[in-house]
Amino acid sequence: MKFDFKQFILLFFILLVASLDSVERYFELDQIAFWGIGLGLLIIYGISYYLNRKFAPTIVFFIILHFCRYINEWFTQLIGTNFNGTYFLIPVVLFTLLILFFPRIKSTIGWWHKESVDRKLILQMLLAVGISSIAMFIYLKMNQSSIDRFIGMLPEGSFLFLIVMGIAYAVLNAVVEEYIFRGMIWNGLEKIMTNKPLIIFTQAAIFGISHYWGLPGGITGVVLIFFWSLYLGYIRQKTGGILAVIGLHFGANLLQYFMLFLFR
Repeated sequence: MKFDFKQFILLFFILLVASLDSVERYFELDQIAFWGIGLGLLIIYGISYYLNRKFAPTIVFFIILHFCRYINEWFTQLIGTNFNGTYFLIPVVLFTLLILFFPRIKSTIGWWHKESVDRKLILQMLLAVGISSIAMFIYLKMNQSSIDRFIGMLPEGSFLFLIVMGIAYAVLNAVVEEYIFRGMIWNGLEKIMTNKPLIIFTQAAIFGISHYWGLPGGITGVVLIFFWSLYLGYIRQKTGGILAVIGLHFGANLLQYFMLFLFR
């Protein structure tokens, strides 16, 4: 696959905005940096709209993520829990409203449709969740000293309450992260790439690196999530949407949640 200069610029933009997403999630920004990044994103949007109008909505999504930063922080403090599923929930809802009310934006979103999943694929996905859970258990076992922060985030309460919280965590995290990575980032990549394996590899690399500060984290976590994301990308490509990968992500997150209790 040959890239022209326009494609290189747009690819650089999507890598840049995805990087800013991770930086803003885990690092403090002063007001100058916040407004400077916001201005930069608006400039990137203008250039993207000029180069490829179908690519531009991906930048709009990341602009919303950026300017919702303080609302995101307020919301997580209000509900007393702070993970990607709650931190990015409001921007995801806002952009979904744009999709619903602006047909021009909806026409550029390739995954906004119902997909079909057969029984064979469901069994394959269940096997993948099982394998990923074994890998996660081994990771937690070998990195007990580095997971205290996440263990400290586990809720207290009755058994039923813990189950409800686990399901809520798994659902929100799966929906939001798949919306961002196999949804909007993938959406931008497919507007500038025709090579599907390259799209799968690129989104997996972005997702893996973004988990450096997450669970699993560090270099080992990046590698594990990279390979997991390759499979998620394969399912995303096979089904054409994000419902199946949300289901996969949900299963992995739910098992991860209950595994943490074993190490508390």
